[in-house]
Amino acid sequence: MSLVENNFHTDLAAHYSAVRRRLWAGPSQVPPTVTAEEWDPIFGLPPPPPPEPNPVESEPPARPSVEQIAAKWREIDTRVFGSRVSPKSVLFVMAAYFELDVETLVGERQTIRIARPRQYAMYVMQRLCRCSERGGNIPLSLSLIAQQFRRHHATTFRSIKNVRKRMSKDPAAAKAIADVIDLLKR
Repeated sequence: MSLVENNFHTDLAAHYSAVRRRLWAGPSQVPPTVTAEEWDPIFGLPPPPPPEPNPVESEPPARPSVEQIAAKWREIDTRVFGSRVSPKSVLFVMAAYFELDVETLVGERQTIRIARPRQYAMYVMQRLCRCSERGGNIPLSLSLIAQQFRRHHATTFRSIKNVRKRMSKDPAAAKAIADVIDLLKR
């Protein structure tokens, strides 16, 4: 920085300090003067003060457990549908069980981590959810289940068929589905 620029910034800083003193009218309220070294010549502003350290780091709120989510949805289902299980409760409990978001569960992604829980949810929906028409004892149609996942009914049919095969071969899959059904039926 040249000598002329340095004098200009010093004079400008002194001018703004004097203006602040006049506006704030009191020596106790006058902010500290800004020196030429601290002045930002591009924007004409002093640098921002350093951030204050936070002595207590707060932890993010804990996610509710699967049991808490299932209990809340059982309460909603009982109030709205009587003793029936709603498709939304299956979606929320299944998403919580596999630590996914509901939007991810019904979304377009086809990774195994997401597609398997989606297929399990379709199977559980077919087993537990009943249609409200004609006495409420008719299982949901494949079309209605497919609408919950924004899919075609043939995809739902194939998914349910695959889950039945997987349950006979994989005890972990059968246990996961049994756990979710148990959570929803309690």
